[in-house]
Amino acid sequence: FPERIALNDTNGADGYRASSEQCLQSVSRLAGGLLEDGLQPGDRVAILAGNSARHVELFYAVLWAGGVAVPLNWRWAGPELSHALADSEAAVLVVDRANDETGRWAASSCPGIRSIIPIETLEGEPADDIGRGGGELALIVYPDSETGLAEGVHYSQEWLPARAGRELADGPASASPQLLATPLFQPAAFMWAFNTLAHGHQLIVDSSFEPGEIAKIVQQEEVTDMAVTPSMVTKMLQQPEAGFHPLKRLHIQGAALPPASIMAFHKRYPDIRLVQSG
Repeated sequence: FPERIALNDTNGADGYRASSEQCLQSVSRLAGGLLEDGLQPGDRVAILAGNSARHVELFYAVLWAGGVAVPLNWRWAGPELSHALADSEAAVLVVDRANDETGRWAASSCPGIRSIIPIETLEGEPADDIGRGGGELALIVYPDSETGLAEGVHYSQEWLPARAGRELADGPASASPQLLATPLFQPAAFMWAFNTLAHGHQLIVDSSFEPGEIAKIVQQEEVTDMAVTPSMVTKMLQQPEAGFHPLKRLHIQGAALPPASIMAFHKRYPDIRLVQSG
């Protein structure tokens, strides 16, 4: 669906809307920027940035350029980030303005980091897709660990399209606007974004979660599905004045929603179905 809006970024006053065709052009330029910086096949590209359309496009650009994406948790302290950078053998770190200082501090103790690139300025000549396939590594994620430092989980190139081939659980039969509020460093968020775009839905990306503002977006864009964390559900319950019509499904990602919260949510929003996305 080359002309259909694929990415809708709610950040900033002007926002950002791009068709599938425009997204591919942006991905190609981002990949070109990585290649011009010296990215080699198999190089790990760590990403320390909040949710944005550009962050989503960068994920595709890393694969487009033959690299391996390593999303990092911006809630971590410097030593935890340094561990992930060293453990993943990252060669490049891409940061946004909000995480630039912390990222550079974490990278200072990792001699393997060749470049630190601001996501806002990453750009290059359009590049051809030289992405790898099969069992080659595509993605390394670091789920939160209850004890000690997080351990990396590796996903292959062939696993990603296989995962994207699955329709969203209890999802709509036709394309619809779907809002991602879960931080993109969480594995479930990346997979949800990948799946949403693969099936031709519009992916709306939000970098913060204020229920009143999110409710306005849901209403204005006629969002049918929204991906959130359990803590975001708690915020929704704390602001009963926020209306979430026409939302049909709320996808809970990461930890499971406690039974008490499930009961409270169904009482407050009886017309919205809860889906545990994992």
